[in-house]
Amino acid sequence: MSISWSQFGNTIIRNARKKRIPLVAQFELTSRCNLRCKMCYVCNTKNTSEIIKREKTAEEWIDLARQARDAGVLYVLLTGGEVFLRSDFRQIYEAISEMGFSVQIYTNGTLITPEIAKWLGKRPPSKISVTMYGGTPQTYKAITGSEEAYEKVKRGVDLLLAEGILTKVRTTVVKGNC
Repeated sequence: MSISWSQFGNTIIRNARKKRIPLVAQFELTSRCNLRCKMCYVCNTKNTSEIIKREKTAEEWIDLARQARDAGVLYVLLTGGEVFLRSDFRQIYEAISEMGFSVQIYTNGTLITPEIAKWLGKRPPSKISVTMYGGTPQTYKAITGSEEAYEKVKRGVDLLLAEGILTKVRTTVVKGNC
């Protein structure tokens, strides 16, 4: 007897619900961001030492991931703020991806460099979701406070795609980018 992927997934979800097994975890690694989006609740400056001190360490995130894995979690979303502001993001990502999770990353895309894209291409997440706030530098300035961010995001997406990484572009629709 064969079943479809959809049926297989639904069976896993049904069984997990019955046994109260969590399947998905979302780790907000930082509240820091390099953009100042008008509609965002994450408004912390990127290098505030007080904010960095309040963040969990890489070791703490890795331990939480182990606990999540042992509880049955299959999917982990790494989000923020902007995850690539963390100097230890590579350490966190590599450890979590080695645990066998299906890992997804949310980013604003502005900090994706050729080096980061190549590194991720060697150990790709299941998907990277990049939020794009507008279609022009002017719209980007109005929404995020940074005109340059528009080109940085476009470059970041191109770099990820060049490495064969599944990349989803998302947006938030607000008055300024309609």
